[in-house]
Amino acid sequence: FNLMNAWMFAQLGADNWPNTGDEANIVTNSYGYPDTATTAGYEYFDRIAMRTSLTGWNQGGMRTLWCWAAGNGGPGYGTTTSVVDPSSIRVGAGTTMQYRTWFGNESEYRYSKWGDVAPFSSSGPTRTGKLNAEIIASGMYSLEPSPLNLPDCNGMIGDGSVHYQIGSGTSHASPTVAGAAALGFQAFFERTGTWPTMEYAKSRLMASADDMHFDPLKQGAGWLNAARYVETMALATGTVSVARGSSTWYYEKDAIYPGTIYWTSYETSPNF
Repeated sequence: FNLMNAWMFAQLGADNWPNTGDEANIVTNSYGYPDTATTAGYEYFDRIAMRTSLTGWNQGGMRTLWCWAAGNGGPGYGTTTSVVDPSSIRVGAGTTMQYRTWFGNESEYRYSKWGDVAPFSSSGPTRTGKLNAEIIASGMYSLEPSPLNLPDCNGMIGDGSVHYQIGSGTSHASPTVAGAAALGFQAFFERTGTWPTMEYAKSRLMASADDMHFDPLKQGAGWLNAARYVETMALATGTVSVARGSSTWYYEKDAIYPGTIYWTSYETSPNF
């Protein structure tokens, strides 16, 4: 119950009422649950998380974007191992090894390996038909900070300048997306004076991702592109449009699934 109280506090704020300005803009979560494709989306915490994130839909729209680590249950399909909330953005892990150039393991950045879906990153589908991972971010062999009160890579406790470690997991990828989302939220606020709704923020986050050339059940919409997301949220010229009929028509959906959208049939591909 303490966990659910924390979720409600993030969604509603201290006054326990939606859209009054004291609620969180972005929340990132990472938990390990024994969901599988046969039950994912219908477990107890799945339903509680969905109910929480949708609170306020009839009172001005949901203003909190929830990011969930997709889980490390791969490599197979239907390997969901975390909470499944259909309204959230679920984050899978990808490879990033550019640090090898800094450490002298590669002579040039162009030799560094990056941009593959991590084999351990959980894949869809879930029982509710969700992709599972909807966007991919750095989360395998990734350089990350380590606690300052732990010895550094040389066994010393110093000033923190070299406190780093190599980490892997969707728990690394989810806060990476949350950080990019925060930049996009700020850009939107500076342009409009208001915060975006959850659906608006999520759909543009997915629409701005780069195709990794994996199937949607592995990569979702693709690799996080923070720069493009910020430009999109700032309504920069040349980015996706919300004007129906424009040459850069952008769908006001949190994801594009197979089927008919505005009376047009599309293949099974999210926003790319």
